[in-house]
Amino acid sequence: MVQPGSRRLPVTEEIAGSNPVARAVKKTVLEIYGWYGFIAVLVAYFLANFRIISVISPIYIFLNITGATGITIISFYKKAYQPAVLNLVWVAIALVALFSLLGGTLQ
Repeated sequence: MVQPGSRRLPVTEEIAGSNPVARAVKKTVLEIYGWYGFIAVLVAYFLANFRIISVISPIYIFLNITGATGITIISFYKKAYQPAVLNLVWVAIALVALFSLLGGTLQ
């Protein structure tokens, strides 16, 4: 809990403390996952549009879930809320598709 008159630390400092190496590692890991997300969503889109894979294939769904999650995390970290919310919805849709695929309702 933040006391009145006290300064709230940014999320990076709260998690990594005052250790600059830990902060740098955390930032690097988040950036890598964000770039992975970008690449995964783009690859899924490319593969589906050129009919290399089906939009109901597990690979397509996996790339969308993990990719959109990466974009969501880096967007929240950078306080870019519009792409974060868009990709949360993207993840939700992909999860519904995954559960439908596993349940046999997608064919």
